Amino acid sequence: MHRPLLRTFGALLGLSLAAVAHAQGSKTAWHGQWSSGDLSVQIGAQGIKQGADSCQWVAAKPAKPAGCVAYDDLPVAKDQLSRLFDDAEQALKEPSSKKNQNPGLSPEARQQRRAEIQRQRQLLKGMSAGELPTVAIARAAAGDCSVYYFLDRASLYQVTDCLSQPQAAQLRVFKK
Repeated sequence: MHRPLLRTFGALLGLSLAAVAHAQGSKTAWHGQWSSGDLSVQIGAQGIKQGADSCQWVAAKPAKPAGCVAYDDLPVAKDQLSRLFDDAEQALKEPSSKKNQNPGLSPEARQQRRAEIQRQRQLLKGMSAGELPTVAIARAAAGDCSVYYFLDRASLYQVTDCLSQPQAAQLRVFKK
């Protein structure tokens, strides 16, 4: 009588262990030392390290992170990133808008930022179509800025997005 219950429990336990192993296995593609100019990111079984920041893996985004944590987040698509840069360009055109709380860019800096946004848009052209899984970073005192990573075609991409400063959106590519 208890045998079917034990089989069901055993099967469920086996499936959940397989799911955990699969999730950990999919992260191994992320593991390693990634570089972009003078900046490097180390990703391993314990978490993500960039400079002095060391972010530990957690199962889900905490409501109030203690320190720095890394977690699987919603996937991102090329069109979402394109809209991020549309918003950045719009914020540069409207320096006095309520959305842009840091309008102190000189005309030269504004032009330089526009050129940087165009270079980052070029990076988008080579990206895969469809949605890509992301890993996000949460810090105790991050304000309204979010940072997340995704892998595409043997490159690690880092996206920075700040709601109060949309003109500061950034896409950075790292290579192993």
